Amino acid sequence: MVDDQIGSPTPAAMLATVTGVGLAMLRHGTALEEGESRLYHLAAARPVSWCEFARTIVALAGQAPGFDLRLKPEAINAIASADYPTPARRPMNSRLDCRRLEKDFGLQMPDWQPYLERMLQLLALKQHGY
Repeated sequence: MVDDQIGSPTPAAMLATVTGVGLAMLRHGTALEEGESRLYHLAAARPVSWCEFARTIVALAGQAPGFDLRLKPEAINAIASADYPTPARRPMNSRLDCRRLEKDFGLQMPDWQPYLERMLQLLALKQHGY
């Protein structure tokens, strides 16, 4: 798994939550001035490599009830991008700068891992018919 490309996995639930908070703040006049508009980046905090993200998924799924994983995180081998050629070039750093959003709205971007943990819990429940 590629270990030298980093980004911030951003779950749809996090996008919806932060967007909803921002819209509520705009509606109540606690963010921008009336008529003012800006472009914002929104991504989860704590950047991670694709390899570390895959290892985290496997580690958390291995700890979650309802998953029977034989794969261990340490079995996922880290490789360089150069060792995994693809037709399209991938950026080494695909993080977004969310400082303007955080400053203008007084927010702190949440970490992606709690969302991953919740998604794995929901998948386990679904596997058992809940």
